[in-house]
Amino acid sequence: MMSSTRSNQQVSIQYPNWAIFYRVAVFGLALGFWIYYVGRHPFDATGGWRYLTNWGHSFNLLALTWALSSHKVPALQTRNPILSTALTMGTIVVILYWSLYIIDPALVNGANPLPWYSEWYMHLGSTVTVYIEALLLNKAPSQPKRALVPLGLVATCYISWIEWVVPNYNSRPCGLTTNVCGYPYPFLNDLSVTSRYGLYLGAFIAMVFLCAVIIKLWGRATTR
Repeated sequence: MMSSTRSNQQVSIQYPNWAIFYRVAVFGLALGFWIYYVGRHPFDATGGWRYLTNWGHSFNLLALTWALSSHKVPALQTRNPILSTALTMGTIVVILYWSLYIIDPALVNGANPLPWYSEWYMHLGSTVTVYIEALLLNKAPSQPKRALVPLGLVATCYISWIEWVVPNYNSRPCGLTTNVCGYPYPFLNDLSVTSRYGLYLGAFIAMVFLCAVIIKLWGRATTR
C-alpha cells in the first residue's frame, strides 16, 4: 500500500495558483460554444457531428473538463490522456480550415459563413487554449507510441463516418463544380471517389505523424 501511495504522489502534478482561474474561464468558453454549435443540434448524421471542427472542439472540451476536474478529483492530477488527441485534432482543424479558406472561403463555408468571432474561436482559439493547458500545466505522455492509438481510432471513426454515413442523410452542401451533395464540406463533393480515398489516406498518415511530432516537441518543451 505504501509503495502504491508513493507512486501516486510521484506522478501527481502540482498546479500554479492561476491554473484554476484559467481553467474555469476556458472551460466555460468552450462549453458555451460547444452547446451552441454541437449540443443543441441532433446527435445524428444531420447535426454538428458532420464537421471535423466540432469533433476537434469536443475533444478540446473533454481535455479541459479533465483539467478542471483534477482540482477536485486527486486521481485526475496526472498526465491528461486526452490532450494528445485534442492537440492533434485541433491542429489539423487549424491547418486544413485556414489553408482552404485562403484559397476560397466557399470551400469550407459554402454559403453559410460563421460570425467572425465564432470562426476565429472554433478554428484557432479553442486549440490555443488547449496548447496553453498542455505546455504550461501538463506533462507529455510518458509512452508516446501508446498515445498514438486513440488518435488513430478517432481519425478512422471520423473518416468512416463522413464517407459512409453522412452523405446518406444529407442533401447539402453540394460541390462547387459537381452535382454531388451530402459530404460535409463543399470541396469533398467536388472530388472523385479515388481522390477522396487518397485524401483520407493522406490525412490519416499526416494526423498520426503530426501527433508524434506534437508529443515529441511537447516533451522537449516541458522538460527544459
